[in-house]
Amino acid sequence: MRILVIIVALVISACSIVQQSASPEAADYSGHDTRYYELIALIKESASLEVFKALRNVYVDTSHYNPYFGLEHRQSQIMSEALRASNWAECIQQAQNILDTNYISLSAHYGSMVCSYETEDEAKGEYHKYVLDGLVDAMRATGDGMSLESAFYSTSGADLHTYLDLYGLTKVEQALTHYEGKSYDVMTVTDPDTGAELKLYFDITAQWTRGFTEIK
Repeated sequence: MRILVIIVALVISACSIVQQSASPEAADYSGHDTRYYELIALIKESASLEVFKALRNVYVDTSHYNPYFGLEHRQSQIMSEALRASNWAECIQQAQNILDTNYISLSAHYGSMVCSYETEDEAKGEYHKYVLDGLVDAMRATGDGMSLESAFYSTSGADLHTYLDLYGLTKVEQALTHYEGKSYDVMTVTDPDTGAELKLYFDITAQWTRGFTEIK
């Protein structure tokens, strides 16, 4: 995946539609947590597309997954503010704070990539670009986003909006719909090359089903 645009300000969005579910303490996530860390270790050594896909899939079943209003949302805001202010050290720190509990965060890998390049840490910048590319490729492998049947699989509002930002797509309208037992965000966006509007479909069933938990 080639990043088409360099983003100055990351769009970090918490989904405004919430469904309450059982707290994570009520479930046993230990097996999924173990697999999650195993996959991260594989990625750090060099991984295939299948490993990136597996990591995205397992993350939503871990104890860390909290797609609504968790600590990550605030950390993302601080990271974005640091990036805009050219405070590279703070940007890198906040990105790492996010990655400590969400290694599939597109915005955190993007922030760490950009700010590492700015501090001339080429190796770290290249590593986070590699992970960012792998995660975006894994997202694109779930469909083409052009219909409900071929929707992109999204794990969070931040995931969805950062994806749009990476391709320079401007949101015009957002709508929620349900189809055959799944939930979808339908995003009307403007194509940066043609100026034309198009609709992209994102499967948000994972976040809709899991709901949100209290900020820890």
